[in-house]
Amino acid sequence: MMDRYTPPEVIAAAARDVVANRFVEKSKYFDPELFMEGYDTMAAEFDAADRTGRRTLLTNRYFDGFAPVDDEEVVDSQFEDRFCMRPPERIIDAEVGAREGGVADLFDPIRARMSLSRYGKTWQQGPSRVFDLPPGNFIEVTALGRQDVIGSHAFSACTAIVARKDSKTFMAHILGSNDNDLNKTLDAVRSLGYSQDKTRLFSPFWTEPDGTTMDSWNHRLEKVADERGLQIDFFPYIGYAVHNPDDIRHSTVLVGRDALWSVGSDFKTIYKQTKYGERAQLRTVIRGLTYRDYE
Repeated sequence: MMDRYTPPEVIAAAARDVVANRFVEKSKYFDPELFMEGYDTMAAEFDAADRTGRRTLLTNRYFDGFAPVDDEEVVDSQFEDRFCMRPPERIIDAEVGAREGGVADLFDPIRARMSLSRYGKTWQQGPSRVFDLPPGNFIEVTALGRQDVIGSHAFSACTAIVARKDSKTFMAHILGSNDNDLNKTLDAVRSLGYSQDKTRLFSPFWTEPDGTTMDSWNHRLEKVADERGLQIDFFPYIGYAVHNPDDIRHSTVLVGRDALWSVGSDFKTIYKQTKYGERAQLRTVIRGLTYRDYE
């Protein structure tokens, strides 16, 4: 297991110390020393990979925590399987330097008070802080580390807004690509100091099962981007599909410090025997051929 172990001195010392100091309490389920061995191994694995490999590693680290993968074509990267532990301390409800809330919190205080926001989680997996952004929410992280990743899944008809300013990263998940929410959120993004050239939209390109495109939908989103002077990137969306040739049911948009990408995925039902009988569980299946690298 430790054949790729790298001594701590070759790992970025400051970042490593922050994590080591944060996870120091030993428990029945958690061994700090083993955790840091895992940290060093995963950091070395990331450093040894090329751009495509790094993107895949960060994708798997996101899915490990928030949408577990069940696909024989995807190399198992489950952290607890590789390092023999399942520390509850890895799941953090709040993160210093991260601000999040419902999209309505940005521009409509009355609506925000009436809404129930479901906030995302942060998963510390070795050297990676992995942020999960629920649909309808936004997150702003003061400084992403080189192995950190922000992700949001279940993009079918929704749009992601991603913006950067110096070390800050902003992401919002706009439900249904609603015009009003898109424009108001973009106004809020500008008021936070993010420039047009550092703001991008990631939207669903609507294709019907017979291959025809929903031009009114696609052109509407292009118009929003054009009027704002923004770049728009499309991921595939099959509207009301009975047969989906790419076997995609939704897309996940992911943001790293130096990368933006999306991947199509589907759900697979598996059955597990429990003390209450056999129960169905949904697992995510990543469609590797649907990776889209935007940077």
